Amino acid sequence: MKLIAKVIFTFISLIALKVNSQNQIIFGLQKDYTKRHININHDKPFVYPVINTVISSKKRTKVKKKSPEYSTLEKEIFDFENYQEEISKQYDYDYSKYINIKTAINNINIFLSSQKPVEASREILSKSQKILNNYNIKSLVYADKKINNSYETKYSILSSNYTNLKVHLRNIIFELESINTIPKEPLNSETIEQLKQKLEETPQYVFSKGPTKTIKKTKKILGDKVLNIPAELTGDFIIENNYTILTKDFNSEFKKGILIKYDLAKKKKLITKGFAKKTPKKMIINIKTKKTYLVDFNFLKKYAYTFNGKYRYQAKNLLGSL
Repeated sequence: MKLIAKVIFTFISLIALKVNSQNQIIFGLQKDYTKRHININHDKPFVYPVINTVISSKKRTKVKKKSPEYSTLEKEIFDFENYQEEISKQYDYDYSKYINIKTAINNINIFLSSQKPVEASREILSKSQKILNNYNIKSLVYADKKINNSYETKYSILSSNYTNLKVHLRNIIFELESINTIPKEPLNSETIEQLKQKLEETPQYVFSKGPTKTIKKTKKILGDKVLNIPAELTGDFIIENNYTILTKDFNSEFKKGILIKYDLAKKKKLITKGFAKKTPKKMIINIKTKKTYLVDFNFLKKYAYTFNGKYRYQAKNLLGSL
């Protein structure tokens, strides 16, 4: 029973040795052990301090605004649901105005094609002028003491020369036709439902390029290589993550020499495209001093002497499972 209990206790202890309260591997490095075995192995381990530095980069901002198409649809639906009566009345007025001005234009055309003298056919021009006056349109078609009297003199001069009058009236027709457009019919319930469906399918916002701004971010880079590794790397450490080193500039944010997480480098395909080193490094942090270092994984396998207080063979086995 004692043997079984001891085995169970040892098994539980080994599991507990793998992680701390934050699920991080803890291992120890001892000065004498590291120094002795570096000399024995004639090693020159890859060990560099990690330094935080501020990198400035330019970034073009985006301006978010409601899309014109979405705004138009939204207004049409809103107007229909809130101002339908007013819209219908306005349409009736606009359509009546369109028909009446069209009648005025037709009357002028009838006058121009008539073989009768000006005086004999002035009544038809008078009707056209009355229509235009009703809509406060200042075009001069006809004038006498009763109708458009402020232009009576001007009209008398025009009508004294039939050729000049015809040229003038043709110009008036052109002006009236350019402003007399068919009003848009009001929406109906069926159309509104179609517009609501279209509104749901229309992107609400669009993005356009905004001003360029400077962004400052803290990045990790390597300091000068650690020369006295045994003295520098002593104590308890945790493994922070796998990192790789950028070998050339990728963009304004990821520049040569910056350290980035290995998984992120793979995700952005920086490794396959030749922007970062293929082999990952381990970033380790001294629990007491908080100093951070980048090392080869083989360095940990060789020189991690203790692991939560246990000897190297246990540390090696547990590190080997990472």
